[in-house]
Amino acid sequence: MNQAKIILLMLFSLFCGTVCFGQTGVSAAKVEQLSAKNSERVYNEDEVSRKPEFVGGVARMYAYLGKHIRYTKEAEKANVAGKLFTRFVVNTDGSISDISILKGFGFGMDEMLIDVISKMPRWKPGELASKPVRTMYNLPVTICGLD
Repeated sequence: MNQAKIILLMLFSLFCGTVCFGQTGVSAAKVEQLSAKNSERVYNEDEVSRKPEFVGGVARMYAYLGKHIRYTKEAEKANVAGKLFTRFVVNTDGSISDISILKGFGFGMDEMLIDVISKMPRWKPGELASKPVRTMYNLPVTICGLD
């Protein structure tokens, strides 16, 4: 029952969140970042000709998140809910790296979300001039309470 609520909220977030909180731009026009894994330039979403995409599209991405996100014991006890804002890099091979929480709400949920994102299947990478490039991706995730 609780998992059904989370899945329904994820789908609702998909339709509402992408309009209201969809891909928000990073404040700097150009993002340059060195990563321990890869030192290639990281492009901002507005700099690429094709944005990175979860294989199967946004609906499948939120279905994946709904299936794998689990309340931590601390979050369940506190009955927390809210929107977490994450950012990560989609590499040229579609792998995910440099995951960070821009805005979280604690209770172990931030770490749990980082773990779920790190285990995502490979994405279609962003492209610039028809070549795959490392691209920053912003992802809002809504977590509803257990009521």
